[in-house]
Amino acid sequence: MQVVAEGWRTGPTATLLVMSIEYAKGLLPGRWWRMGTYFVLGWVLSPLRYLDLWLLRTERAGRIGNHCYLWLRKR
Repeated sequence: MQVVAEGWRTGPTATLLVMSIEYAKGLLPGRWWRMGTYFVLGWVLSPLRYLDLWLLRTERAGRIGNHCYLWLRKR
């Protein structure tokens, strides 16, 4: 197989945001509280994802990225 493209789809900031939201949800007892937390924190923290546009250009972006891709072509 020949590698056509490889890289990261989401970077370090997206990983930290997902972990933060899931952590906050894990602290709460009821389903409605968890859903509300997911909505509020997701909405408030979502602008920080734009930091990944800059961070993905660095060579160390993959250290804590959470989605990578690899496109292969059959020879």
